[in-house]
Amino acid sequence: MFDTGIGDKKNKWNCPSGTTFKEDQTMRHTWPFVAACAMALSSTAQAQDAKPLEQLDVISRSYAKDNHVAEAEASRRLELRQVLARTEIEAFKADYADRLDTSYWDDSRDGFKLVLRLKQGPIPAIHELSTAHGTIPVKFTLVSGKTLDEISAILASNQAHLQEQVPGLQGTGIDEVNAAIVLYVFVPAEEQAAYEAENATLSRQLGVPVRFKFLPGPMESEPQEAPEPSPSSTLPAQSGPMATTQSAYVRGGSQILNLDNEHQCTGGFIVRNKDNTKWGLVTAAHCGKNLMYGNWSDAASGAQVTAKLTYEDQLFDATHDLAWHSFPVLGYRPLGEVFARDTCSSCGVVILSTAAAVPGDRVCHRGLLTGWTCGVVSSSTASFGSKECNGQVCDPRAYKVVVGDDLACFRGDSGGPVHYGNIAYGIVKSASYAGVEPGRCGALVFSPIGRIVDLGLRLY
Repeated sequence: MFDTGIGDKKNKWNCPSGTTFKEDQTMRHTWPFVAACAMALSSTAQAQDAKPLEQLDVISRSYAKDNHVAEAEASRRLELRQVLARTEIEAFKADYADRLDTSYWDDSRDGFKLVLRLKQGPIPAIHELSTAHGTIPVKFTLVSGKTLDEISAILASNQAHLQEQVPGLQGTGIDEVNAAIVLYVFVPAEEQAAYEAENATLSRQLGVPVRFKFLPGPMESEPQEAPEPSPSSTLPAQSGPMATTQSAYVRGGSQILNLDNEHQCTGGFIVRNKDNTKWGLVTAAHCGKNLMYGNWSDAASGAQVTAKLTYEDQLFDATHDLAWHSFPVLGYRPLGEVFARDTCSSCGVVILSTAAAVPGDRVCHRGLLTGWTCGVVSSSTASFGSKECNGQVCDPRAYKVVVGDDLACFRGDSGGPVHYGNIAYGIVKSASYAGVEPGRCGALVFSPIGRIVDLGLRLY
């Protein structure tokens, strides 16, 4: 199943000898992450920090490999369409909003194009979009079968039937490029051919093409139970705040600890409310309400910024898995940044804007144990389990899916930021994985960043 769990007994924070913590106090102090799983995180983070490469170079390399083009050409394409011309592209698509079924990027060695599939004609005689930064090839097509809205309705009405009919079904989605239903399944490799043989039968039953996406391992859909205490990994009962001469900076992409059960998540983005009277951190609602923030220990000094957060509000239903928590009024200064590839105290990436991802977009995320990895958006729809959205049936159009050979996802990634450079795309909800290393992530699911407005929030 898709995992919305946020930690296990190996994922715990611990205070150093002589440093203790009381929940109604805040402080900045050294707080090393000593659990066994964190050793894997430490080695991953150090490996990432060892080579000071530009973040977008990593994404360009992945795109170049996937599409068999030079890295310079990959960089040009991505910079043009996801950064420089993004506003003009959105304005162009808006001209067809009343009959637009979907849009996506079609990439190949020979070029790339923005594909707009319309619900009805006529097809515009337009083959390119001229922008201030370059030309975007464009292709218009017409829906040949059912629209995405019709496919979504079919999928919603057949969720219970599919759960019964398809053993090992972990979730469903829509392949917008091919207008097909995707069934995310975990079964032994030797059984996969038998599932593939049922494609035609399922397609006839649903009246929509069906394909299987086989996941790399079984996943849990609920957070891990509270771990048993151990001498090497426990939270002390009390402490006093440490003296400091200046306010501590805080960012998104941080560590988050649930003080009720010691499960862990990843912090999302720094946000403010619509009245601009409070600021804080947005993360996944299933991460809990009694949370503590912690950035990544400075490699040179070992110092770490921590803060007891105050729960403000959440939306946890079929279309949302979001909550926000404010920082103490005194002692902290917000930065509209996230920890991305690097985690040093001066390595934050400034978030300047938001965007809605479409299939073909490249995005990255930071996770508690996985570090910073990137993939490609494969679908703008995802639903999982029968009542996996706080007891409700998930709305498939409320979540998006990321895949990729270089993508990593694991327990504890929930709530983390999904972005591309300075652009925010969403908050991680869940994942399917077989291990913590890149290439063992079957699918990463995230909530679109635009959903934070339903909480009365905007990015800081």
